[in-house]
Amino acid sequence: MTSQLEADMQKIAKGEATLDEVTTESREMLEKVFAELEASREEIGDHIQKSLKADKTLGPCPECGNDLLVRRSRRGSYFVGCDGYPDCTYTLPLPSTGKPLIMDETCEDHDLRNVKMLAGRQTFVHGCPQCKADEADEEEDEVIGVCPECGEEHGGELAIKRLRTGSRLVGCTRYPECDYSLPLPRRGEIEVTETRCEEHDLPELVVHNGDEPWELGCPICNYEEYKSRNEVTDIEDLSGIGKKTAEKLKAAGIESLDDLKNATPEDVADQVQGVSADRVREWQAQAD
Repeated sequence: MTSQLEADMQKIAKGEATLDEVTTESREMLEKVFAELEASREEIGDHIQKSLKADKTLGPCPECGNDLLVRRSRRGSYFVGCDGYPDCTYTLPLPSTGKPLIMDETCEDHDLRNVKMLAGRQTFVHGCPQCKADEADEEEDEVIGVCPECGEEHGGELAIKRLRTGSRLVGCTRYPECDYSLPLPRRGEIEVTETRCEEHDLPELVVHNGDEPWELGCPICNYEEYKSRNEVTDIEDLSGIGKKTAEKLKAAGIESLDDLKNATPEDVADQVQGVSADRVREWQAQAD
């Protein structure tokens, strides 16, 4: 239709056709197309629905055989859930960073397609969600010291933990009673050295990922330094928000970090041109 319209416009320019003739012809073509679409409404709807589902399908559910799909929670986070819900409630977690992209590669052990998390420069391949969950369940926590929040009163200890989402952290062994935690790099082998931090009495850590080892040091000191470098006190401190975007947000009533945290992402996206609800959720996560 576009090609035909371009040819007709050239005819108009040459005086070989009139605007009314071209307009009438275009209307007739569109009426025919819409008539065919309307007649095939249910068939087209089913095809679109199946196509959208195929883009979210990882493979068979190990409990009931239905498809496992990438789903989104009410809070905006992604996870893997069974298409047989509510009869089957089988789920697998996904990383909280990025948007999942289902890859063509399939896990030989679980017949599930691998997942990549799209997060700009932080994009990474998560792999098979079932493998990641199984690895976390099988790996024992490595205790490295006393929990600074509950150790003295309740005997809580800090341990290196691998989560079912694939991420790692230093967390209290009394979780969920104590939720004290410190982040760790997702990739690389973590070496617990014999050198201890004089201030926190925790061993210094080294991450081996490539040629040059990363001397992360005391996990508490490292996290405090990270927070100091990346402290967010204003909207423009958030990644992706420049002066112009900040002005657009201000016009929509988002003037402070608290305004942003309490805002509904979909409402902000409707009011601010060029900003998606997913982007707002990313800013809210940074603000927290």
